[in-house]
Amino acid sequence: MSTTHNSLPASSDKHHDERGEASLYYDSHGHVWSGNPNYTLTQLIPELKINLGYSLDIGSGEGADVAWLAGLGWRAVGLEPSDIAVERSRELASNATFIQGQAPQDLDRCGGPFDLVTGFYIPVAGEKVWRDISRQVADGGYLIYVHHNLDELRAKGHPLLGRDDLLMPFDAADLAPSDAWDIVVRETRHREIAGGHGHHHHLDDVVVLKRRMK
Repeated sequence: MSTTHNSLPASSDKHHDERGEASLYYDSHGHVWSGNPNYTLTQLIPELKINLGYSLDIGSGEGADVAWLAGLGWRAVGLEPSDIAVERSRELASNATFIQGQAPQDLDRCGGPFDLVTGFYIPVAGEKVWRDISRQVADGGYLIYVHHNLDELRAKGHPLLGRDDLLMPFDAADLAPSDAWDIVVRETRHREIAGGHGHHHHLDDVVVLKRRMK
């Protein structure tokens, strides 16, 4: 996948592609991300009034989201392909668990099912991967999937649009069986970010699903 993004550095959007993820960290001289939890996550958790439990963040990067959840009292786990990012995550949050690996092949190593599964700006490569991710959610649990807004990506000529296999949040919501899931949130939201890679994106497509109790 091309990583060129208009006039931005070639590495600016490698975080959308697991193949470029490792080089994103190796090429950096210090932390890649802002160090702050994703703004949308910090809004959704209190808004939804989700009870504390067992959480999994897929593609956890340098661990800011996992650290934030652990600080709230979650038993938080992060799954991240980059060894450098995992090392930084463990330094950031010793009260959380970080596993080096990828979804879906390493999901079984994470120890689910989980009361909360999150995926921010991760490459969900098709329906099977989405099904594998959704199976990690416990009965009554929540699945949060957030990605950059499609209209904004089109306006920027984003390289993600060249990947036919990627499943974006609203498409993923359409695949959720109505007898098993409730769609709690399905909307575009403004994104607040001060710095780090990805600061040039301002709109998120946000989906929150809740698995029905059996």
